Amino acid sequence: MRVMAIFDILMLYGWNFDHYIYPIYGFYLQKISLSSCKFLSFLNYFACQSSAWFRVFVCLDRYLSLSRLHRTWFSRSKSILIIITSIIIFFFLLNLHIIIFACRYVAGGQISLASSLFEIFPTWDYVNLVFYNFSPFLLMTILNSGVIYHLINLRRTTTLQNSRIQHRAISSH
Repeated sequence: MRVMAIFDILMLYGWNFDHYIYPIYGFYLQKISLSSCKFLSFLNYFACQSSAWFRVFVCLDRYLSLSRLHRTWFSRSKSILIIITSIIIFFFLLNLHIIIFACRYVAGGQISLASSLFEIFPTWDYVNLVFYNFSPFLLMTILNSGVIYHLINLRRTTTLQNSRIQHRAISSH
């Protein structure tokens, strides 16, 4: 939960801070220097995608804890750390090209988000759509539907077991 909270803060900072700074102070943090452009461009994608997949992991953990009678391997701290580290490394590597290739100086000393070698944007926005929006939404919908199903089934089973009315099997002997 702490890692997810940190990435949520980074995600909110990345996408929204420039929208706050520009109208008040008249500049974008992303265009102060080449290094800030590369880092903040990377952070905008990396933090959002990681945060979304941490949420998928939480939904998967919740689904498995409700659908399995025994404890899953997710309940061990070492397993959780491996999953968190795997998510971070995967999205770091997926977005590493932004740090390497994005942002350049153009005429007049201005900083452009575009790469001089190949077109990153808007192509990367479509990749982001899949990794940040579409896939996590689909998986969380499926997993949370399973959670709802198991909770309804659990409530029905618990209600019948705790009922004052005696339920007997009907047999024809």
